[in-house]
Amino acid sequence: MTATTHLTRTRQVLLQMEPTLGTPIDFGQSGVPARVVADAEEMAMRSSRGEFERGGVPGSLTNRTQRVGASPQEVHLTKPMSDVPANAPQWYDMIRAMGFAPYVVNTIDTDGFSPAPPAVGATIGNNATLSSATKTARVAHVEGSRVYYVTLTGAPFADADTLFDDAGVQNQAAVSAGQTEQSAGFQFRPVTEREGQTPDSLTAEYRIGGQRHTVGGARGRGEIRLNADQPAMLRGEFRGAFIDDGSGAPRAGDLVLPSDMPAIVDAPVIKAVPFVLTSSQGSHVPVVASCTINLNNTLEDRRTAATDTTASIAAQGFQPPAITAREITVSIDPEHDPGALNVVSLANSETTIELLARIGSLTGTSGLLVVRAPALQILGDISDSDRNGIATDSLTLTAVGTDDDELEITHIVAPA
Repeated sequence: MTATTHLTRTRQVLLQMEPTLGTPIDFGQSGVPARVVADAEEMAMRSSRGEFERGGVPGSLTNRTQRVGASPQEVHLTKPMSDVPANAPQWYDMIRAMGFAPYVVNTIDTDGFSPAPPAVGATIGNNATLSSATKTARVAHVEGSRVYYVTLTGAPFADADTLFDDAGVQNQAAVSAGQTEQSAGFQFRPVTEREGQTPDSLTAEYRIGGQRHTVGGARGRGEIRLNADQPAMLRGEFRGAFIDDGSGAPRAGDLVLPSDMPAIVDAPVIKAVPFVLTSSQGSHVPVVASCTINLNNTLEDRRTAATDTTASIAAQGFQPPAITAREITVSIDPEHDPGALNVVSLANSETTIELLARIGSLTGTSGLLVVRAPALQILGDISDSDRNGIATDSLTLTAVGTDDDELEITHIVAPA
């Protein structure tokens, strides 16, 4: 048999959210061009299996062949956080399979807030006493006189409403005459699996060498990278059941031709990592070269012999892995500036810090990405570092909260 060389450049990953939890999608031998992650980077596959070690041959040091059980598998990739909400970007599927749920972001025009715009994360309502408001929402972004928000209670805001926030010095604005609420995008927040709410699962498929390594019922862990001179990037490592050809081998799969792949929508390149840290010491824009938000999920394989479950991957011996623990951390190395950010004081006083980053613009090709961690605590060791001769603080901040509120990822555009 003649050896065949397979270039790493010929690797492809296809992925899609599963309409029914744990029921894998079959992309077919020829693939589905629209599901190819055309701008994927750092693609990889990892295959593992349960193994029963039978020990050695009695009376000999020779080992016997081992028995093989079920085969969990992982597919890894990194993708720019690009495109607009109306196109349902593929990174939406990735973040949802990492245990995040989507919430619609709406927007409406006002006559302008006075004395100041409400803060991101503030609650607004149609009554100066918010406990008496019949309509409430959480602010996701404010640009000019237009406010973007996630509805909490009540009917849509309308031109008869005056909006009030929950600030100490209350800000207010009248909705502009004739204005109605419009959808503008989505906000993603973490979700804990419990009765009435279940994180989504996806099918991910890694193709190379005429084979397709399919992972069904997959959930994942990963990280968001906000690095200078790069777009915002989402890294995902997805684990689920290996879907084979019935004999334990990968199914046959052809590569999708580049001419058939979906067009790539470029994400804006970050010229400077654009975030603000706010604490009891005030607001500070640190000088950093990179920021990594780690989505550290613990994935627990779930074995099953059931055949009457809705999860069709049960035929492979699995149900979708459970996210049994979650730790969201932020890794940064700001320039050492204790006058503006006294990290030792913040750590020792158990003071939390809000992180707010904005990437892109409402009218850009990939819209505006807003990343907010309301409460970060400096935990672990604090050490000074060196960045090409500049003193820096090497920090790991852990997101804390009350109930699935450690991180908000908002993706919005200006309405047409």
